Amino acid sequence: MVILLVAGGLIFLLDPASRQQAGGEDGEDFAAFREGRLQLPERYETHCPDTVGDLLDTWGLAPEELEALGLVVEGPGDHSTGGKEALSLAAAGKKLAADRLVKVRHLDLDGDGIRERYSLRDGILRVEVGSRQIWETPACWWVDYFFLGDANNDGRPELNLLLWKEGSFGPQRPFWVEGEDRSVKNHLFVFKLEEGEIKAVWQSSNLDRPNLRAALIDRDGDGKKELLALEGTYTGSGEFQLTLWQWNGWGFSRLQ
Repeated sequence: MVILLVAGGLIFLLDPASRQQAGGEDGEDFAAFREGRLQLPERYETHCPDTVGDLLDTWGLAPEELEALGLVVEGPGDHSTGGKEALSLAAAGKKLAADRLVKVRHLDLDGDGIRERYSLRDGILRVEVGSRQIWETPACWWVDYFFLGDANNDGRPELNLLLWKEGSFGPQRPFWVEGEDRSVKNHLFVFKLEEGEIKAVWQSSNLDRPNLRAALIDRDGDGKKELLALEGTYTGSGEFQLTLWQWNGWGFSRLQ
């Protein structure tokens, strides 16, 4: 792997063997996309990262000091920060492996004092309260990654999904948009848990670059979260980059 530091962020040039991670080739239908994902090896994300170094290690990147950005990653339980830490990264011999994530997290999203269970396996995310399942993602989505936290800075944590699906819009396609791209593309969806139901807060159309992994951070300690995203490409070029975003009231604006 080679790392380039540019104005827009950190660019990763990955080994061609990793390119399957990008997915979403033009003309590929969702059934074929899902079947390809199911052939990938499982990867277990078993712990919540406490530091930036832990986060990058969880993402498959080993830490080494790189004082390009000053960032703070949320703690595992209370989504708080304990101080600043420089972004760390090491490239030697590392690559982002194509895999199929298995992940479980527990958090009280609705503030009722009971932690829900959020589990991801084979592209489907399920939400359970005790022994009762209250929601699962539709079969026409493939969830690559999820993270819990206050993405829109409203003071309450959300369920945030990085997922693949056909088409840029759902049934509420804007009236001024003629036709629709039915290729499989990447999206960021934000949900809340309210009165025992998972409800949509915000759902992106097709992203310009697929978000492969993401986390919420507080780079300046102001109490407002930024979104750190590891972005790939739809072309399978093997190029990846880290970018930083923040909620702007309706969507995310890029900071760097």
